[in-house]
Amino acid sequence: MKNAARKTWVKVLCAFLTALFAAGAAISLVAVGKLADSGVYDGTGEVEFRNTLLESQLQQEIVRIQDYASAVENGSTSVVSHYKMAFGSEASNLCFTVRDSSGAVVLTNGSDTAPLAGITATFSVNNADYTAELAVRHGLAAADVYQDIVENCAFLYGARYWLIAAACALTVLGLALFVFLLYGAGRREGTDEIALRWMDKIPCDLYTFLLVLAIVWIGSVVAQDNWNFYADPPYLPCGLAAAGIVFLGTLLCMSWAARVRAGKWWRHSVIFSVLHWLKKPAVSLVGLIKSLPLIWRTALIALAVFLFQVIFYASRASFLWLLLNLALCLAALYLTLDVRRLRAAAQALADGNFDGRLDTSKMHWEFKAHGEDLNRIGDGIALAVEKQTKSERMKTELITNVSHDIKTPLTSIINYVDLLKKEDVQPEKAREYIAVLDRQSQRLRKLTEDVIEASKASTGNIPVELSKTDMNVLLSQAAGEYEDKLAARKLELVLSLAGAPLPILADGRLLWRVFDNLMGNAVKYALPGTRVYVTTAARDGFAQAEFKNISAAQLNISADELMERFTRGDASRNTEGSGLGLSIADSLTRLQGGQFSLAIDGDLFKATVRFALRSDTD
Repeated sequence: MKNAARKTWVKVLCAFLTALFAAGAAISLVAVGKLADSGVYDGTGEVEFRNTLLESQLQQEIVRIQDYASAVENGSTSVVSHYKMAFGSEASNLCFTVRDSSGAVVLTNGSDTAPLAGITATFSVNNADYTAELAVRHGLAAADVYQDIVENCAFLYGARYWLIAAACALTVLGLALFVFLLYGAGRREGTDEIALRWMDKIPCDLYTFLLVLAIVWIGSVVAQDNWNFYADPPYLPCGLAAAGIVFLGTLLCMSWAARVRAGKWWRHSVIFSVLHWLKKPAVSLVGLIKSLPLIWRTALIALAVFLFQVIFYASRASFLWLLLNLALCLAALYLTLDVRRLRAAAQALADGNFDGRLDTSKMHWEFKAHGEDLNRIGDGIALAVEKQTKSERMKTELITNVSHDIKTPLTSIINYVDLLKKEDVQPEKAREYIAVLDRQSQRLRKLTEDVIEASKASTGNIPVELSKTDMNVLLSQAAGEYEDKLAARKLELVLSLAGAPLPILADGRLLWRVFDNLMGNAVKYALPGTRVYVTTAARDGFAQAEFKNISAAQLNISADELMERFTRGDASRNTEGSGLGLSIADSLTRLQGGQFSLAIDGDLFKATVRFALRSDTD
């Protein structure tokens, strides 16, 4: 089935058969519907069925008989001659007799002793009443409408159940072929991709409109003809109309199926093209409206509403109505002034200006209450910020003071440990203790220095001397410093520097400290046997340095948490480090006007340092 659905000739054949089956099903359904209306499926016999239809046709002949009688009475020779020929025994199987109110025969074309069907009707001509007796001759010698009715009734009655079976079978076959055509839409031999035909490239809404218009036109052409089903059955017109409608409908559905499979079908439409063309002016108009002050926007909306009412209710408008609408517009504009004041106050709070006060003396109702609430919010935020700032300052001062207090006795401990290392201390175990004291005191000194530096960096108490620096040069020097340390940890350094210089404005001493912290971080926490990638590049007007490595410990924390003080990726804290290196690197980078960011993807750790590029003339 999949291969057959890709063949063009198979799909063309299926489309032709679908239309053919639709024509057959339509003809069968029309016939079944007419038979059902006549009561054939409810027990009506063939003779009764035939006679009912013959009598219905005879009823339609009354108009012609009346016209014939009127022509005789008025002496219209040409009309009389026409009807004599039309109602002759060789041209018509109709026989009739017209009598006046006295019972005298005024018009006849013969009679039949055993007619197939007959009726009696009355009519008037020039205020004179007549009675007409109409019948169908038994022999049906003439080839007219009555002969057609008898023949068609005999055929339809005999095939009444076969017509139901044919309609069902042809409908099922047509639907099966239709589903197959939808499956094969867009599929082409020799490729698995959806291939659109030239018809599928016509804008979808235009294509749909044209085909639906054609379908409606075909249906209207057939529907507007007043068919006598049994005398002049519309088998061929109905069949052709059904075939045409189903064929066009199948083309439309196949096109939609192919477009949907290809994706983004809405882009290939007239409506989308028009909206896309209008998008830019619409966005510009919206931007222009948004750029207007609030009071002007309110005025435009009020004017638009007023004009809308004038246009649609002008016939019922009165002078009082105009004054009322004008008053409502002015009231809306007046209240907009309060809204503008509230928005300005809220914007000031959003920008961090907590000292400003909103003057609510000229405001009204709920707007005044809302303004007073904003003032209280500003006071509360200002007080909270002041308390938080004071707390942070006290915390920083405490850390700095304690670190300095620790540094003095620590220096003495380190000095005495150095003196003990120079003595010939016995036994051997004592020398091991001295070595432990030396190692831990050095670590404590490093922690103390990091705490002091972190405190200074976070508060900005470090002098910054910005000058033009080449990021490539500084980073290559840092990489050279750590090459042996990385090798000792079985880490391979992959250094990839930008081909061109990366001039930036930074403090070389502080930037070196940033790079030193990040390289030291890789030595302490990278997984042995892996690579450490250090790259530089120029992107979007920035000089960017990236440090990437695989962490030895599981990174089960977020990048934001890792940036906090005293936080390490090794939760067990078995590795070296104070947990301050990244925080210090972040603070020092920001002090120089740069950007520092971290990213974690599984066990991959990536740190990025960015500075704005400077030209040679800067």
